[in-house]
Amino acid sequence: MKIYTIETSKEALKFSAAHVATFQDGSIERLHGHNYHVTARLSGELDRAGMVLDVGILKQWVRELCDELDEHVLIPLENPLVAVEHDEREVRVAYESKRYVFPREDCVLLPIENTTMEYLAHYLAERLSDRLKREPSAERMTALEVTVSETPGQGAGWRLEI
Repeated sequence: MKIYTIETSKEALKFSAAHVATFQDGSIERLHGHNYHVTARLSGELDRAGMVLDVGILKQWVRELCDELDEHVLIPLENPLVAVEHDEREVRVAYESKRYVFPREDCVLLPIENTTMEYLAHYLAERLSDRLKREPSAERMTALEVTVSETPGQGAGWRLEI
């Protein structure tokens, strides 16, 4: 079996978002934002046309995920140090004596523990994997890797064996 890899890392595969992350010592950083960049790599066997997958399709999927996060506040729902309450109007976030209240439409509630590059890469890889599994070509795929960079030269990735 010959395995090939395609990659998309176009300038348009980015999102701007605000977040706070907690650290191992239990502290929390200030609310701030990044201009994130996303790279996706997909490995698998070639189809009859000689492609793992049309890279335009992969690029479109990544772009759609970036659009979901773009210009939002990223809120981790599974962080044990941060209390999150939300309804249709607002999101309330509490950490010790800090309190934040955001309009609901300005937030993306994420099923992750922290809004680090590592967890964001994992989240996006899982979402892409779910999309890929609905494709007829899914049985030829072997691995998917997503890297999220906060700044040029500083990123984290998650590799998912399919």
